[in-house]
Amino acid sequence: MTGLPNLNYPAFHKRATELREKGFWVANPAEHFDGQQDIDRKVCLRTDLKALLDCDYVTFLDGFETSAGALLEAYVARECGVGVLDKFGEVEPICEPV
Repeated sequence: MTGLPNLNYPAFHKRATELREKGFWVANPAEHFDGQQDIDRKVCLRTDLKALLDCDYVTFLDGFETSAGALLEAYVARECGVGVLDKFGEVEPICEPV
Protein backbone atom coordinates (compact mmCIF):
# COMPACT_ATOMS: atom_id res chain seq x y z
CA MET A 1 0.00 0.00 0.00
CA THR A 2 2.74 2.40 1.02
CA GLY A 3 3.98 4.50 -1.86
CA LEU A 4 1.23 3.46 -4.28
CA PRO A 5 -1.36 5.93 -5.59
CA ASN A 6 -4.39 6.07 -3.27
CA LEU A 7 -2.56 3.41 -1.18
CA ASN A 8 -3.77 0.89 -3.79
CA TYR A 9 -7.22 0.98 -2.21
CA PRO A 10 -9.04 0.34 -5.52
CA ALA A 11 -7.22 -3.00 -5.93
CA PHE A 12 -7.96 -3.95 -2.31
CA HIS A 13 -11.65 -3.13 -2.76
CA LYS A 14 -11.83 -5.07 -6.03
CA ARG A 15 -10.31 -8.20 -4.45
CA ALA A 16 -12.56 -7.88 -1.40
CA THR A 17 -15.64 -7.67 -3.62
CA GLU A 18 -14.55 -10.74 -5.61
CA LEU A 19 -14.02 -12.78 -2.45
CA ARG A 20 -17.26 -11.63 -0.86
CA GLU A 21 -19.11 -12.70 -4.00
CA LYS A 22 -17.62 -16.17 -3.44
CA GLY A 23 -18.99 -16.19 0.11
CA PHE A 24 -15.86 -15.25 2.06
CA TRP A 25 -15.95 -12.94 5.06
CA VAL A 26 -13.24 -10.37 4.30
CA ALA A 27 -11.05 -8.25 6.57
CA ASN A 28 -9.95 -5.60 4.07
CA PRO A 29 -7.14 -3.33 5.33
CA ALA A 30 -8.42 -0.57 3.03
CA GLU A 31 -11.63 -0.54 5.07
CA HIS A 32 -9.90 -0.20 8.43
CA PHE A 33 -10.23 3.27 9.97
CA ASP A 34 -13.22 3.94 7.65
CA GLY A 35 -10.85 4.24 4.71
CA GLN A 36 -8.90 7.12 6.26
CA GLN A 37 -5.45 7.22 4.65
CA ASP A 38 -3.43 9.43 7.00
CA ILE A 39 -3.06 6.89 9.83
CA ASP A 40 0.47 6.17 11.06
CA ARG A 41 1.94 3.12 9.29
CA LYS A 42 2.77 1.37 12.57
CA VAL A 43 -0.83 1.71 13.72
CA CYS A 44 -2.03 0.30 10.40
CA LEU A 45 0.35 -2.66 10.59
CA ARG A 46 -0.71 -3.49 14.15
CA THR A 47 -4.38 -3.35 13.16
CA ASP A 48 -3.82 -5.42 10.02
CA LEU A 49 -1.82 -8.08 11.86
CA LYS A 50 -4.45 -8.38 14.58
CA ALA A 51 -7.13 -8.86 11.92
CA LEU A 52 -4.96 -11.40 10.08
CA LEU A 53 -4.72 -13.57 13.18
CA ASP A 54 -8.52 -13.94 13.21
CA CYS A 55 -8.60 -15.10 9.57
CA ASP A 56 -8.57 -18.61 8.16
CA TYR A 57 -7.03 -17.41 4.90
CA VAL A 58 -5.13 -14.45 3.53
CA THR A 59 -4.72 -13.32 -0.07
CA PHE A 60 -2.17 -11.04 -1.66
CA LEU A 61 -2.36 -8.58 -4.52
CA ASP A 62 -0.04 -8.70 -7.50
CA GLY A 63 3.34 -7.24 -6.62
CA PHE A 64 3.10 -8.07 -2.93
CA GLU A 65 6.68 -9.37 -3.09
CA THR A 66 7.98 -5.80 -3.11
CA SER A 67 5.95 -4.71 -0.07
CA ALA A 68 7.57 -4.97 3.35
CA GLY A 69 4.14 -4.98 5.01
CA ALA A 70 2.77 -7.73 2.77
CA LEU A 71 5.89 -9.84 3.29
CA LEU A 72 5.47 -9.44 7.04
CA GLU A 73 1.84 -10.56 6.72
CA ALA A 74 2.91 -13.54 4.59
CA TYR A 75 5.46 -14.56 7.21
CA VAL A 76 2.96 -14.22 10.06
CA ALA A 77 0.34 -16.16 8.08
CA ARG A 78 2.77 -18.98 7.41
CA GLU A 79 4.00 -19.16 11.00
CA CYS A 80 0.45 -19.06 12.43
CA GLY A 81 -1.09 -21.54 9.99
CA VAL A 82 -3.25 -19.06 8.11
CA GLY A 83 -3.94 -20.43 4.63
CA VAL A 84 -3.31 -18.48 1.44
CA LEU A 85 -5.88 -17.92 -1.30
CA ASP A 86 -4.80 -17.21 -4.85
CA LYS A 87 -6.43 -14.45 -6.89
CA PHE A 88 -9.24 -16.81 -7.85
CA GLY A 89 -10.12 -17.66 -4.24
CA GLU A 90 -8.47 -21.08 -4.40
CA VAL A 91 -6.18 -22.30 -1.62
CA GLU A 92 -2.53 -22.32 -2.60
CA PRO A 93 0.60 -23.50 -0.81
CA ILE A 94 1.74 -21.12 1.89
CA CYS A 95 4.61 -18.99 0.65
CA GLU A 96 8.05 -19.44 2.12
CA PRO A 97 9.60 -16.57 4.05
CA VAL A 98 12.21 -14.42 2.36
